Amino acid sequence: MQTAVRRRCAGGATRVVLVVVGALLMSTLVAPSADAARRYTVTAKKSATATSTVTRSAVHDGYRGTATIRRTARGVAAAKATSTSKKKATSVARSRALARARAVARKRATASASAAATSLARSRAVAAAKAKPAPKPSASPTPTPVPTTGSDASADACGPTRLKTDGSAWSCTFSDDFDGDALDSSKWLVATSEATGLTYGDCWVDRPENLSVADGSLRLTTRMEDEPVTCTAEGKTVTTRYTSGSVTTWGRYTLDRGRVEIRAKMPTTTQPG
Repeated sequence: MQTAVRRRCAGGATRVVLVVVGALLMSTLVAPSADAARRYTVTAKKSATATSTVTRSAVHDGYRGTATIRRTARGVAAAKATSTSKKKATSVARSRALARARAVARKRATASASAAATSLARSRAVAAAKAKPAPKPSASPTPTPVPTTGSDASADACGPTRLKTDGSAWSCTFSDDFDGDALDSSKWLVATSEATGLTYGDCWVDRPENLSVADGSLRLTTRMEDEPVTCTAEGKTVTTRYTSGSVTTWGRYTLDRGRVEIRAKMPTTTQPG
């Protein structure tokens, strides 16, 4: 380039300019192809924590125990991403790693809460079975009915007297035909979530819409409310769209052993539960 300038000053200048412009043009065209061919692969590692709340129930000797446990766990995961932009590859890798870490933490928290809730529910069911109150003695001795058969069969509050396999008669110790218009509080207690600590995704409430006595029947209704309702079970706040009615003889009557008869009608449904 310098030799051309010394020999031909007038024309050389023009040629030099042309050569330089041509060189710059070639550089501009070639550079993008080299950058486009380059790709960056980035590996990122992230940690995260997640919390899970699990409710479990267990039954022992006819007594139910329920427990709700909340657990928090930590998860660590790695992820890889490739892009023509190092910044983008780094961002994507970090995002993927964080999502995987959260999934790992959530799985661990759920497993831990489920195991603890199942164990506690079982313990509470066993404790409830052991703590069942002894039946209160009758104010006066219950007369022993004379076993009879056929049309001369005797009857009591439970209906026609039934005989045991040894020929002796069963004695009626508890009966309720719900022939009034209100629940007999001497025999039953309304079971609410606040009092029992129980909930199966609903709130047990003492409301006429969920519990009523009419036409010789006790009506217990589970309703889907228009707005969410809130109740407390075992110190935990429960928010749900469903309310239910429930009753218990706890503290009123306890059956140690014997025969139970009940007439009940369930709503027709194709759903389990």
